[in-house]
Amino acid sequence: MRAMRWLRFFAILAGVTAFFYYGFIRDDFVSAFWESIYVAVNVVQLFILWFENRIGQFDEDERQFVHDALMDLKPVHAAKMLRIGKVETVGEGRKLLEQGEAPERLYYLLSGEVRIVQDGQQVGACHRGDFLGEMSFVSGSVANATALAAEPCRVLVFERSQLAQLLDRREPLRHALHAGVSRNLLTKLNRMNAHSLLRQNGLAGA
Repeated sequence: MRAMRWLRFFAILAGVTAFFYYGFIRDDFVSAFWESIYVAVNVVQLFILWFENRIGQFDEDERQFVHDALMDLKPVHAAKMLRIGKVETVGEGRKLLEQGEAPERLYYLLSGEVRIVQDGQQVGACHRGDFLGEMSFVSGSVANATALAAEPCRVLVFERSQLAQLLDRREPLRHALHAGVSRNLLTKLNRMNAHSLLRQNGLAGA
């Protein structure tokens, strides 16, 4: 059975059936007592499972992050990552990443636009739902471009050292984040290719 909640549900159903069998048919009150304990434990565990996995514990930004960046990871796992993140507002012109430097933070853009500049030339832009600094986080390399806020932005920020320690302990979270990063990288690559093509066509037309 793939879902733990269904396993707990059928365990409770079996326990209740056994309780009535031992208590009212066999008059075996000792066995009926232990079956009632078994049912009570599973009811408590089922409630804990429901409480940990309720999506309502997240606000709108967090739900969007879990859906897009963590590939709809179960809330019980996603909440552990969100607990070490913090939302910050950055002003226009602020640098989030510096080309050639190893970033100490991983950013997730909640609103606004960030310009991506490489060797002094804009090569693309990031918007809501994009990661910043993910390649450096995954590979441990320095940033290959500078990220500048084109307007006031809201970002979800994770300290690199804290996040690395968490991912070492939480395999489902690590797999979900890497999958989300890979999908976002592909989206950004397609966007940058389209931007480069339009720029080349503009130059050619000029």
